[in-house]
Amino acid sequence: MCGAAWRATRGRQRSRATLVKIAAARKHRPGRYERAIARAVQARGVALEAQYPVGIYNLDLAIPETRVAVEVMGRPLYAHEAAAFRQRAKYLIDSGWALLLVVWRPTYPGPTYLSAATIAQHVVAFAELVSRLPAERRGYRVIRGD
Repeated sequence: MCGAAWRATRGRQRSRATLVKIAAARKHRPGRYERAIARAVQARGVALEAQYPVGIYNLDLAIPETRVAVEVMGRPLYAHEAAAFRQRAKYLIDSGWALLLVVWRPTYPGPTYLSAATIAQHVVAFAELVSRLPAERRGYRVIRGD
């Protein structure tokens, strides 16, 4: 079906400007884990945006006021995905964002299981820390709630 279109664009590199435009136009619907965390954070009075564009990437959740990016991983990453995520994380941190990586699978509660409300408390606390200490902005934290 789309073989001709794929063959026509195969190997073609997109410019950075094109990738930035694509990211700005791409507003995916947040996943169920992202929506659960977003509702819990917003219930604490913190404004955040889903699928917020930063350069060529879209953040799962973002608190633009404090430049806090929240990336939610609902499953372990495969090797090629992990390499791409490291590149993404480096880009965000180098761009002045503080990154909070949430590894969370609420459907498989294990010994370190955290609720969306508990994760939201961590998100809000991290945003407050970054607003008080700007040096924290170029760093990251990991929350394991699986």
